[in-house]
Amino acid sequence: PLILLGISLTTFIIILITYLQFIRPLNRYFLDNHVIRTLYILGLLICFSALDFVAYHFGFSIKYISRDQALNIDTSKQSSIFISISSDELSKMEHKYKITQFSIQDTKSNSSPQIYIEYSAGLLDNIKSPGINIHEILLLNTNDSIDTIKKREDVSGLLINTVNNTLQQQIQGKQITKCIPTLHRNLTLSLNLYYAIFDSSINDLTYYTKQELHDILISQAICDNTTSNVKQSVYGHIVSKILEECPVTKLDINNSWINTKEGKLAIAFFTKFNPEHLFDTDELSMNLTRELNIKLKHITDYVKHLQYSYTLFYQSTKILDSTLQESIKHSEKNISDINEPLMKLINKLKNTLKLIPQCIQNPQNIHKLSIQSIIKNLQYQVEYILNYRDHLENTLEHPINDASQDSLALFDVLIKRLRDPLKNTLNYINNIKYHSKIIQNIEHNKAIISEIRDTYFNTSYDTNHYSHLWKNRLSKEGSLRILDILKEKIDQNTELQDICNLAVIDTFDTNTNNQRTNEAIKQILPQTESELISITDKITAMIDANTGLISPNNDLISKKDILSKLFPDNQPCSLPELIEHARHYITTLCKEYMVSYIEREIQINNVQVNSIVWLPEKTTISNQHSIITSPEQVTGLSSTTQYKQP
Repeated sequence: PLILLGISLTTFIIILITYLQFIRPLNRYFLDNHVIRTLYILGLLICFSALDFVAYHFGFSIKYISRDQALNIDTSKQSSIFISISSDELSKMEHKYKITQFSIQDTKSNSSPQIYIEYSAGLLDNIKSPGINIHEILLLNTNDSIDTIKKREDVSGLLINTVNNTLQQQIQGKQITKCIPTLHRNLTLSLNLYYAIFDSSINDLTYYTKQELHDILISQAICDNTTSNVKQSVYGHIVSKILEECPVTKLDINNSWINTKEGKLAIAFFTKFNPEHLFDTDELSMNLTRELNIKLKHITDYVKHLQYSYTLFYQSTKILDSTLQESIKHSEKNISDINEPLMKLINKLKNTLKLIPQCIQNPQNIHKLSIQSIIKNLQYQVEYILNYRDHLENTLEHPINDASQDSLALFDVLIKRLRDPLKNTLNYINNIKYHSKIIQNIEHNKAIISEIRDTYFNTSYDTNHYSHLWKNRLSKEGSLRILDILKEKIDQNTELQDICNLAVIDTFDTNTNNQRTNEAIKQILPQTESELISITDKITAMIDANTGLISPNNDLISKKDILSKLFPDNQPCSLPELIEHARHYITTLCKEYMVSYIEREIQINNVQVNSIVWLPEKTTISNQHSIITSPEQVTGLSSTTQYKQP
């Protein structure tokens, strides 16, 4: 663009000077139009070239500086986003063009996420790179997070340096678990940040959003029946435990089970989490015994009965209001002074009925104080009217004369139409008060929170299955994550290295569920791919030709103690089984450091970017550390061991 701009501008100036100095003095007016037309075209070409030049240089060039200089970040003035990319993947980037935008795409599968970068190549052209595999994205906004990267000298990638204006304020006090940056065409960054809220700090069920609870409950969990192909969820485990502890035998409102602690807990749980709402009832049914399925039917039917009481109550108030209108209309002409107080009560009841909102039909609204107050007043008024005859008899002169008897007869006529609607309304009030007392009980809610939290932590794939270790969750060890701890232990223990080498063998995998975890562990193993193949060959050679099994009496890669860890029952097993034992061993090791938490998202827009820097790895050549400071150096060197995590 600069060459074209220079040529066009030079030509424009030469023609203009030639015209003014030589042609115009000759008064050759017929040439004016040609010159003006030529200058006009050249002017357009100059404008285009200038815009093309600006567009070509619009964006961020990747800076190549030393590792120490790149990580010299003043957190009071800036924060950085580190996108881990291997040196091999760096070759996919267009180094001579400037970056104008990029986005991160998580494939939602078992393969690594990728970054898609767009570069400016002028006014009429933009270049898009193919998807570049990335291993992790970290927000470096504290000295601890920066020190963590400094210690990991074998990682490389892009460092996006941003201005600390409102970013630090919005994330202050939050432990960031995931960061997804997007660079827009206006060269500002938007960040989708996820931060951890540890379950131990949550004591109220209402603190969770509906979506958070739903996601936790439908999480895939370790199946009780290891031979079954049916999946099981965290919800299924909780339901099974509640049903086993609940003494229900049949649907009977007079049955004692509804008054037991376990029965009330079951009612509270299934009111909040009915299996018919957003849960896989077929999967649930297949994971329950016949007896537990019958229990589930009885309890959920009873919960439906209680929940429907809210609708029936609302309907009964409408019927009662209509009946009141008719009763008052038929009794006004014959009413006596003695029944005047009753009529005042009825009119008061009528006014109360008008206050009952339609939302009362939803049990979730029963906690509102205004609704509770209306129901309390309504119950008092209904009970008082139903017992008013006794009050009336006590106020009459004794013995009761004919006049008094007439008053009682008039009252009976008046109340005859009202008795059934009043009693129905009172019954429904008792039902919903009983139900609301259960679902609002603090102890029940704490028990439900505890059950959800414990079951998720002890059964979910997120914290208990090898296939989810790639998620690299937070750990008990402060800033270290699960894979950081595993790497430390691998570096300290050669036997654990061998176990990990076994675990990542995917020859016998029938699906890709473990692919991401296998890749993550391969990146933290110190040996090369050729050594991994050699280990596989050695293990295969240990298989007995007659039985197809590996005996625990064999040494594994000259290590005497490793097999005892993978053979808890000290019995021979096949190679696929040995691989599964290795994966289980690693998962159990990692589980010791797991913590339970939920993640919430915040989005921060219009973050100003200072620069994009290539963070090189430190490579040892001839026993001397060489700092990689250019793309040519990175792609030209054979890679040393790199710590990469998906």
